[in-house]
Amino acid sequence: MVALVGSVDNPPASRLVTVAKLLGMDPVAEPQCLWIAKEACKAKIDHKEWKEFTGQDGSTVYYNTVTRKVQKVHPVIEHYSQLYHKQKTYSKFLLEQIMKDEDDSRAKYAFILKALHERIALELPVATPQICEQITQLLGVEPTKEFFLVRCLKQTLEAYVAKQYDLTTFLSDMEAHIGFLRAFRKNQVKDDIIKKPEAVVMCEECEDKSAVLKCEVCQDYYCQDCFNATHATGNRRGHITADVEQLVCAACDEIIATCQCVQCGSFFCDNCYVTTHASRPELHNHLKRVISGLICQECEHLNATVLCEDC
Repeated sequence: MVALVGSVDNPPASRLVTVAKLLGMDPVAEPQCLWIAKEACKAKIDHKEWKEFTGQDGSTVYYNTVTRKVQKVHPVIEHYSQLYHKQKTYSKFLLEQIMKDEDDSRAKYAFILKALHERIALELPVATPQICEQITQLLGVEPTKEFFLVRCLKQTLEAYVAKQYDLTTFLSDMEAHIGFLRAFRKNQVKDDIIKKPEAVVMCEECEDKSAVLKCEVCQDYYCQDCFNATHATGNRRGHITADVEQLVCAACDEIIATCQCVQCGSFFCDNCYVTTHASRPELHNHLKRVISGLICQECEHLNATVLCEDC
């Protein structure tokens, strides 16, 4: 026993396993507790407090001069065995607490999903302030300090519900199979061949105008009017901003411009150019400049405006 403890700072594996078993631990099943056995190997007995004797049966006994207690267990083994059992008890308590917290979280998630299903069945908005507040509490988000994350949670919740439960658009498209296939082909040509983008970053405050500024602190996009209204005074006044560079149709302010009128100088999407120029005889002599799309494969100088399905 004396050779096992208080000998070397880095005990060999065999000695470490032996001391671990003396402490009552399983070195294979509880490797996270081996540090206690390692500390026991390095610990030394206090010879002023403990005296070592040999009993009548030849076994070693230890006498405590302070408490006048006689015992057969080595004092170091006794001390670190108590430490191991305390550590084991605390680990068990911590695991039970974690499992309890997980069960509470599952119950809260189930409650939120139930509320979502009820609102979906009634065709009501799902991202209510109460539901968003419950989700922020589960995720540990502080709305007063991380207010921009609340908007992200709201948008994520709405997108999740739309993806999981909103099938009306898909079903209505499938009612007319030919129309669905034609629309699908048109979108495929637009996205994969012509590549004319239509997505515009809209103002997240009014959702009616295209964004011209992004608040780097709020992580939100604003039109000029909404930015002035929300950031002119208060704590947001000093927020850092960045310009949003996007070429938006001058007529609808909702779609990325794909062409420009050379005479007017304004940028339009394809539909708005037709309504503002092609339908007006006095503007028929205006020239249209395509600013996105494929190059014509015949002349290799102008942008393509027609796609031959046969070729």
